[in-house]
Amino acid sequence: MATFVLVPNPKVLAVQVVVFVAGYYAIKKLFVEPYMIIRDKREALTVGNRDEAVRALEEGASIATRIEARLAAVGAEAKQGRERTRDEAIARRDSMISSAQEAARAEVAKVEGLIAADLATERSKIPNIISTLTDEVYALALA
Repeated sequence: MATFVLVPNPKVLAVQVVVFVAGYYAIKKLFVEPYMIIRDKREALTVGNRDEAVRALEEGASIATRIEARLAAVGAEAKQGRERTRDEAIARRDSMISSAQEAARAEVAKVEGLIAADLATERSKIPNIISTLTDEVYALALA
């Protein structure tokens, strides 16, 4: 009859332990460690690239903010320059108009003076002309 022995055989147990340990180290060296190295590299690349992308996006947002601030400053400066140039042009225009009006008034006064002098001269000739015409009409009337 067959007997069932529950006591382990030390030689078989030792061989099984050696096979297990050898298999453990073989699998660890051939499969687990290369897989872990590749997984760590892949994770470093993806997470590292993700972190670098986040940093680049933050830097881009910072640069965009600085550019917008500079554009606003340049726009304000350009607006001030336009206003200053416009005010100078208005002042020059007003000055030119004022000087042209003064010149026109002086010319009008000069021409009015000439006209008044000519009118006075012509009015002084009226009595002589009337006298001459009266003499002619009288001479014609008597003749």
